[in-house]
Amino acid sequence: MATTDSDPAFVNFYTPENASFYAANLYQALNPESDDLRLLEILSGQGLDGIKCNIIQPLDTHSLKYECISYRAGDPKDILEIEVDGHPFNAFASLGAALRKIRQPDRSRVVWADQICINQSDVKERGNQVSKMRSFYEQAESVIAWLGALEEGDLAFRTVQRLRHEVDVRTADGTIYDVFNQLDVVLHAVAKLVIEELASDSPEALAKYRAVGNLFWS
Repeated sequence: MATTDSDPAFVNFYTPENASFYAANLYQALNPESDDLRLLEILSGQGLDGIKCNIIQPLDTHSLKYECISYRAGDPKDILEIEVDGHPFNAFASLGAALRKIRQPDRSRVVWADQICINQSDVKERGNQVSKMRSFYEQAESVIAWLGALEEGDLAFRTVQRLRHEVDVRTADGTIYDVFNQLDVVLHAVAKLVIEELASDSPEALAKYRAVGNLFWS
């Protein structure tokens, strides 16, 4: 159906606005009958350096090893501008944060990230690629699950490592020969340690276990 000047412009409500990027025609066509996919090369960088990436087109992806990034897209208005093939690209803020976190300081890294590797302005391609996502994930060397920046994350993981160490030390004691009974005694001992620390009302202890709680409830 023909459009008129009064017709509203098409708006994709679930992905950030990138009309000028798509207008640059940077995507080479994918064969819908094959397992064609594009990959993303994250160029080296660190800290607050701008995030720069290159699209690896389908003819160059065969036999390339890659990782998949799994992330929660979130609000399409919550964005982080990155550079893709020299052009500005509005990435989901969560994806941008993941790219920044996993990039290497001295070499590039190859990943598959749906928002960039799929031409989101092409409805047919988008539907076709989404139907193949399971295959893309299965063929990846690994899957990076980005849960977002975690408040007090370092403290949380240090606390978990310490508790794991306490379990290992008590398990290695060797004085209890029944495996199940040993595990029960060890877990009770570690739980008692945690309760005693919390009961002390120490600000440091409260901060540690609040951080651990954020691992599960943030």
